Amino acid sequence: MSHGDRSVNALAVLEKSAVKSPGGLMKSPSFALSDLDAYRRAFNAYDHLKNGTVVASDIIHVANRLGYRISNSQMADILESNGLTDSSSLTFESFLDLLPRNKKQISDDEHREAEIREKFRKYDIHQTSSLSLRDVQFALQSELALSPQTALSLLNKFVRLNYDQFIEFYKKVEEKKLEIYEKFGKFDADKDGMISEAEAHEILHRDLGFTEEMTKALVKRFDCDRDGYLSYVEFGDFYMVFEESKAKIHQAFQDFDEDGFGYVPNARAEHILGEILGYSEEKCRQAIKMFDKNKDGNIDYEEFIDFYAMVEQETERLAREFHNFDQDKDGLLSLSDFQKTLELKGHSDDEVDKLVAGCNFSSGFLSPSEFRRFLSTSASGSTH
Repeated sequence: MSHGDRSVNALAVLEKSAVKSPGGLMKSPSFALSDLDAYRRAFNAYDHLKNGTVVASDIIHVANRLGYRISNSQMADILESNGLTDSSSLTFESFLDLLPRNKKQISDDEHREAEIREKFRKYDIHQTSSLSLRDVQFALQSELALSPQTALSLLNKFVRLNYDQFIEFYKKVEEKKLEIYEKFGKFDADKDGMISEAEAHEILHRDLGFTEEMTKALVKRFDCDRDGYLSYVEFGDFYMVFEESKAKIHQAFQDFDEDGFGYVPNARAEHILGEILGYSEEKCRQAIKMFDKNKDGNIDYEEFIDFYAMVEQETERLAREFHNFDQDKDGLLSLSDFQKTLELKGHSDDEVDKLVAGCNFSSGFLSPSEFRRFLSTSASGSTH
């Protein structure tokens, strides 16, 4: 199945999941909340003065952002018929009348196609011009407010392969089968037909920066018969996780390597640590020095593997700590949650008061970035 085929099929699923209004325009039941929110975000992106208005000459850019394919001449006609010039300023309500609510100069079909394009762009998270089945499942969850299980069940009803599509699909199955077989052979260094923890660790450490503990946990996860080895039958799921993790590292490296030089400058890596983990400048410098093994002032891909593994581990640790502090499990860290957790960790009233004084609860809650900074700068926050 080609990328084009997948895109068309994905759009078909989005169309099936939408609800048509009497006029034929695709609208979701939560139009006022979801569609207006999308319109507002597009409008605000061109509110350069932040005064609640957009210059009329920018409306065509807002339209493009929302999936419309309106030509310059068509937009000029729309503006002229509404008594507007390129320099006119439009409020959000005026914009709604000019574009989404405009049934006189913009056909229902154009409105419908624009909405589908905007939805496709929204769910094409990786900007590949195609949606995976996981992307489409997420679209169903979001559009219809479904649980993952219900969305998957509905997806199975929507997606069907004809014979030609099945041929393309099965070619990919055969390719993946051969790939798994070859990779099993690379993991199975002693060729005994089984993959030991030590054999797995050699590759997991090299390609993913895994520690021995991480390798042990991953092997155990897929060692169904608990014999301490991965058989070929057990290897398939293990390998899919391995490949997914490699892809995540590769994507992260590309994201961090903003200039495409094939490395991440130490200063950039230090900034990332500060943003993601809340490390102080000095702690960032010390951490990056450890990962810059050849001391060239940059983190190359091989060095980035260990760097990324550390960031992943620290992110998971921060998530666990946040969960521990969030006493009422509402996803927010209130002053009461914070104080209660510190007391449970054995801090005295004076210590609690000092730690609270060092945090910003001005909004009534401790923000994620403030919480990361607290854990990074206060050893007692996570070690008691």
